[in-house]
Amino acid sequence: MAEYLASIFGTEKDKVNCSFYFKIGACRHGDRCSRLHNKPTFSQTIALLNIYRNPQNSSQSADGLRCAVSDVEMQEHYDEFFEEVFTEMEEKYGEVEEMNVCDNLGDHLVGNVYVKFRREEDAEKAVIDLNNRWFNGQPIHAELSPVTDFREACCRQYEMGECTRGGFCNFMHLKPISRELRRIDPGRGPVNVGLDPEIVVVEVVVEEEDVNVIGGGQEIVKDLVDSEPCHFYYNENCKANDKEREWIRPDTPSKCTWKLGKPPSDSPHRHTTLPEPLKILPSILNKVGNTPLVRINKIGKQYGLKCELLAKCEFFNAGGSVKDRISLRMVEDAEKAGILKPGDTIIEPTSGNTGIGLALAAAVKGYRCIIVMPEKMSMEKVDVLRALGAEIVRTPTTARFDSPESHVGVAWRLKNEMPNAHILDQYRNASNPLTHYDTTAEEILQQCDGKIDMLVATAGTGGTITGISRKLKEKCPDCKVSGKPKAFLFSGVNLKLLHLIIGVDPEGSILATPEELNKTDKTMYEVEGIGYDFVPTVLDRSTVDQWYKSDDEESFTLARMLIREEGLLCGGSSGSAMSAALKAAKELKEGQRCVVILPDSIRNYMWWNISVQELKLSAPLTVLPTVTCAKTIEILREKRFDQVPVVDESGAILGMVTLGNMLSSLLAGKVQPSDEVSKVIYKQFKHINLTDNLGKLSHILEIDHFALVVHEQIQYHTDGSSSKRQMVFGIVTAIDLLTFVTARERERKSN
Repeated sequence: MAEYLASIFGTEKDKVNCSFYFKIGACRHGDRCSRLHNKPTFSQTIALLNIYRNPQNSSQSADGLRCAVSDVEMQEHYDEFFEEVFTEMEEKYGEVEEMNVCDNLGDHLVGNVYVKFRREEDAEKAVIDLNNRWFNGQPIHAELSPVTDFREACCRQYEMGECTRGGFCNFMHLKPISRELRRIDPGRGPVNVGLDPEIVVVEVVVEEEDVNVIGGGQEIVKDLVDSEPCHFYYNENCKANDKEREWIRPDTPSKCTWKLGKPPSDSPHRHTTLPEPLKILPSILNKVGNTPLVRINKIGKQYGLKCELLAKCEFFNAGGSVKDRISLRMVEDAEKAGILKPGDTIIEPTSGNTGIGLALAAAVKGYRCIIVMPEKMSMEKVDVLRALGAEIVRTPTTARFDSPESHVGVAWRLKNEMPNAHILDQYRNASNPLTHYDTTAEEILQQCDGKIDMLVATAGTGGTITGISRKLKEKCPDCKVSGKPKAFLFSGVNLKLLHLIIGVDPEGSILATPEELNKTDKTMYEVEGIGYDFVPTVLDRSTVDQWYKSDDEESFTLARMLIREEGLLCGGSSGSAMSAALKAAKELKEGQRCVVILPDSIRNYMWWNISVQELKLSAPLTVLPTVTCAKTIEILREKRFDQVPVVDESGAILGMVTLGNMLSSLLAGKVQPSDEVSKVIYKQFKHINLTDNLGKLSHILEIDHFALVVHEQIQYHTDGSSSKRQMVFGIVTAIDLLTFVTARERERKSN
């Protein structure tokens, strides 16, 4: 992990790699940067620095006042500039693969034009020639740029209209060309990453009925199927038969025919039985399943439970999680159906654990494996996947599932572009719930001798809770079904049966029912592997009797308790399941039994869940709002800091100022050196609490240079009332995180 972070951020010893120069080809510190900017000797991309002038920022009247330029006039001006530069590049130097223009205000990015040629030789020729030319009355400064992947360099919040840093964002705000320009020249070569492509949805009805289409559209299992047409997404300039965006939605309505009371013999699926344990395993894949059921001895008593609390430890599977079950089953069913053949490629959009299971199966069986996963997933998962030989593609965490940039959309694009590639599609594949119906549920029933009063499980794709709940409903017919409690008479008293199946869904996800439970302002959560912003096809919510919503804090707290109190090395989603179980099982009496599914282990989050307070930060530097800009700049340069919190006399946080922001404002004439620093305060910084985990901090530092560590203070007033306010505890940067992780790794190796 430390080596990975070092490759991005550099280390104190190795000051060569400036992460921002490497990613965006520019650095706001310029020559003052503490790390070297190694300019490439060859590259497909050239940067034309500060060449585009936005008329909305630069137009002035004779009296020095800024002229009003309408959006229409500004777009026309930009389209003319874009077309002129692009045409010049192609006609004089060679084929252009991509061209992008920055609309940032920071002096290191303002007006930069990035041109990516198809051939490196053309880029080199362009740089040599352009540095001897002028454009619009100013000399052109051209250089080779390290940027080749503009998805990594651009600001994703800006693309979604959510960037709060304005023009001073440190990532590229790529300016789009107009629709009119695209219509005039539909054969245009450049793909501007910043443009908002007109996505057209064309519905193509799939004729097959009662077929689950996976892995290239072949039949694998009956009766779990799309009832909606599949969609082909493409740019308006594409031809109608261009299937680059072909995909099958992961939330298509299910046509599964399972009903409670229907005999298993009517099932169209292939079912398996539990094998006898072997003394010598033919391969590690035979270590999938047959996981232990462990009694929870301390935590239940601490929370006042009277019932017996048992944990189904799915992290004892070969790959370390419950997803090993579905991965192996999907591969084996695809092989039996003739879909997967030797030498084929498995592609899967996953939060990580399914990817590990598939990579494990692919390694043993000899398939190529490509895993597409959101950026928020821990680097430990990435390390395991790479060790198993899988290829990894990361996608923005904030992208909607139906966006072409989401892990689902990218996986389908790869599948459509690669021969003999298959998406086994855990969201729609009947093998997902079937393996839990056939094995996990049967193991629980055998281990409990058929006596179980409540089961608690988290929901991601929903295969685990669907498969287990269906089997338990069949084996326990008197239990509550579909949210309607049954009753029975015992000793003349009408008793209401307890809930049997409890589903757990994180706040920010929409899987729970009723829908009122999902109403929240949260859109992000740190617990991995559970919850979605769509309802997967394989999730049968009618078999869940009651849903509980979990939050990050209680999930990680319970995960740490399971490790410390019970010795179970489990991950954050296990904490989510246990937190819900401790609430739901209060209904149970002595002699009754609650089983909790613990999905995965701590191996995937070794330092991810450590709290920020473990960093041992030094006391922060702060300034009052009355300090002048000149004095603040002097202090920052003397103390070798790039940013400083601004606080009032009582210590309450007013905002932040950065050295780059102040210098830009001074150069633009917005403030004078004698002005108070309060004039350049901005409040769009990210803050993090002492109790938050390092995983959350790592995500912040992937985008921002720093995070402000705060803690809440309760203040009592003379009238007896109280109020909370945030106080500065420290500032943490990527190098602080890297130093901490490196020290832990060095300590671990020495022990």
